[in-house]
Amino acid sequence: MAKIQFDGYALHTSNRLPSLIASAKDSDPLLAIGSRLISAAREGKDATLRLWLLGNEDQLQEKLRSLSSYSYGTEGGVGNDTPNSWGMQLDFLRAGLFFGMIMAGISGGILFADWFNPFAVSMFVIAGITICLASALGIRDWLAWRSIPKEVVERRIQEPLLKVAFSISEPIQLPLLAGEQFWHPIESVWPAIQKHTFPLPVGELAGLIAPLQLGEGSGLLDRAVWQEVPAPPPSQPLLEAGFKIGQSVATGALVGVDPDGHGLATGGSRSGKSSFVYSMLEQLIAKGDDAPGIFLVDPHVSLADAFLDAIAQLPEEQKQKAIKRLRVITPDQPQVIPLNLLAVPDFTWAGNAIVQVGRRIWDDYWGPRMQAALLGLFRLAHVWNQHHPEAGLGLLHIVFMAFNKRWRHTAMALLPPGERMGALALDALLGQIGEEDKKSQSWITEVISPVLSKVMALELSPWLFSAMHQESFVDLNQWIDERAWIVLRLPSGEMGREGARLTASVLYNVFEAAYRKATLEKPVPFYFIVDEAQEIGSGMRLESMLAEGAKFGARMFVLAQSLSMMRKVEGMEPVVQAMLANTSTQMFFSPDPEDADLIRATLSSTVRYGNMTLDLPSLQCWLRARIGGRWQPPTLTQIKPLPRADTARVRALIEEVIAVHPRDYLPANGWQEKASRALKDMLPKALAPLLGEFLAAWIEEQNNTQIQQPAPQEDERRLGF
Repeated sequence: MAKIQFDGYALHTSNRLPSLIASAKDSDPLLAIGSRLISAAREGKDATLRLWLLGNEDQLQEKLRSLSSYSYGTEGGVGNDTPNSWGMQLDFLRAGLFFGMIMAGISGGILFADWFNPFAVSMFVIAGITICLASALGIRDWLAWRSIPKEVVERRIQEPLLKVAFSISEPIQLPLLAGEQFWHPIESVWPAIQKHTFPLPVGELAGLIAPLQLGEGSGLLDRAVWQEVPAPPPSQPLLEAGFKIGQSVATGALVGVDPDGHGLATGGSRSGKSSFVYSMLEQLIAKGDDAPGIFLVDPHVSLADAFLDAIAQLPEEQKQKAIKRLRVITPDQPQVIPLNLLAVPDFTWAGNAIVQVGRRIWDDYWGPRMQAALLGLFRLAHVWNQHHPEAGLGLLHIVFMAFNKRWRHTAMALLPPGERMGALALDALLGQIGEEDKKSQSWITEVISPVLSKVMALELSPWLFSAMHQESFVDLNQWIDERAWIVLRLPSGEMGREGARLTASVLYNVFEAAYRKATLEKPVPFYFIVDEAQEIGSGMRLESMLAEGAKFGARMFVLAQSLSMMRKVEGMEPVVQAMLANTSTQMFFSPDPEDADLIRATLSSTVRYGNMTLDLPSLQCWLRARIGGRWQPPTLTQIKPLPRADTARVRALIEEVIAVHPRDYLPANGWQEKASRALKDMLPKALAPLLGEFLAAWIEEQNNTQIQQPAPQEDERRLGF
């Protein structure tokens, strides 16, 4: 006996007007079906589902239109006295049923009585039974149509009906239709599939192939494999965008974004955030002379070193051009960039800069009294530096000025009379005004102690402390005009987290103030990139640049491990809101679980795909981008990994950059002697020897003791003692 080979299985249903089980409002059955097929494939089954469209159901459509006029309150379907096709059909079927019964009964009696020819009478019996059965089946069919709810019938007549069939290569547990259904084996899919058709409305078929994105959906058939739903392909604008950042997970095609906008990337450590920015930086480097300016802050140095290493590997001519634009700020070099705000000629700008810096990085202690004291002292130190360039006063000196009224009044003489009111107000604030001058040392200490504590906190970053006590201030306007590539290479493990934060905050806020002033009339394109913002961005006014930077030509890209973590950092709540509201490129790598609901809402993922998971492999992210003023549907994107930088090559490049810009880099040491001489003039004479080189000898002479002073370090610049 030969075994029958089946070519497939056809879906069979007993429902006259079936509907997809996932065709409820706002659902997405295609993704749910796909999840079932993937589950079957995992089990080694060959699961291939086919949808057959075999024409229109015109006759059924007409039948449903007549059925829609049916009245459920009467036996015939409409008023009893109203002529209608349904009432006439029912009367005809009833008459046929009774006529067949009578005909079969009378003919059977005659047959048993043997009154006539048995063969002829038997034909009448068979005819009566046939008429009776046909009428009974007709009544049964009519009752089946009548049992269909009127709402279902009315929905079916509102759109065309198609003859549809489903076939599958191997039967699996895949409920597609409402009601009873089973997979019927067929020897040959075609043409046998034509016997297993059923009607489906065009709307449900359209929703099956391309579901409307109106609400929750998907997952109705298999909740266990939401994350295995095929990745949605990118939209055409993402494929056509010229600024490529990665590949589509679904198709492998290159995906791009609009570079003319802010961006954010969030995800755990080593998930791919820095790799995304590196892809962007590579394309900026490739623009050559037309490349915009870059301001890169990296506390972990991997991104900064990869960027510098890419420049080091450029052809020699391009490399030399890039070096002329590069400025590298790193604590492992013996040079600093001068950032003494007291050396800036324009006091208005310098004063606003110091207030902006202080308010942001010392927000926990900032207040009106501290601001007034700092500004008053800053004004006097500024005018002194302008008339005595060799003095080299820095932030440290302004603290001791508060205790020396005589020195302040000497500096006040350098101000025009109209500008001395602020200095006099400072005397009043310190309690050093009036004929009797009844000053209280404790009151002065109370006023100035916040300033002192914050200035001394700068010593946590020796690089920054040295930079802010140099004799000059770097020409930031030149950096902006030449669209410099500024790299803040701040290894928090080497210089400390607080030192890295202070350095980044001061440099960013000072540069932002200079950038706003320089681009007020003519925007200059600049890319601001802040890596690990939750760690280093608390002292930066990122929300301001995100909200207003586009007017000046700035594009801000913020990278953070967790938005929830940033919200908990004091002062960072506005930054998170500005990131979500003002960015046009948003990349979500494997996120913090506390961010999951926020990210789903941002992606509208529940609306589009159901309650999908956000667990992604490394170097994969959900990309949401606005191109041409319109948000594109989210797509899964693969990012190429960040290359490992050659340390020796990066160090050689940094040294070459410092050598090419001698005016921008000064020795980190050497300022102490000049600062000490200036500070001696502010101290009482009794304390002046404390800053001398022979402090140990002086103490021995005063106390008749012996002190072992540390041996002086070698300094080739000193010719004498």
